[in-house]
Amino acid sequence: MKHKSVLEKDLNKLITKLHREVFGRGPDEVWVKIHRNVGTFSCVKSLTSLEEFLLTTPHGVDEVLRLRQVIAANIKPRFCAEVESLSGVKVVSVTGKLSIETNTFYGAILFHDEIEDKLS
Repeated sequence: MKHKSVLEKDLNKLITKLHREVFGRGPDEVWVKIHRNVGTFSCVKSLTSLEEFLLTTPHGVDEVLRLRQVIAANIKPRFCAEVESLSGVKVVSVTGKLSIETNTFYGAILFHDEIEDKLS
């Protein structure tokens, strides 16, 4: 089994890869931390050029947040499956929120079991 720090690095790579596939580029920085049965992550400078343009238009904030919700709903099953494959632990829930003000996407992964119990 993997050590927790290796799993955190693998999740970092996965999040960067999926962000790049969906948005055409990866975030500037990804941070992942696992504690017990929760993984938290943040993606710094997550907004694309198109989203930054939309933010300058009337109702742009609402439109960007709506589009991100649609994208999240569609990518979530694949993300959960890949996280489960990497960790060997069932994912109960994934949640995330884009902060327009900080240009950062924050998220959390709730695992069924404590990660430390499953990793060596």
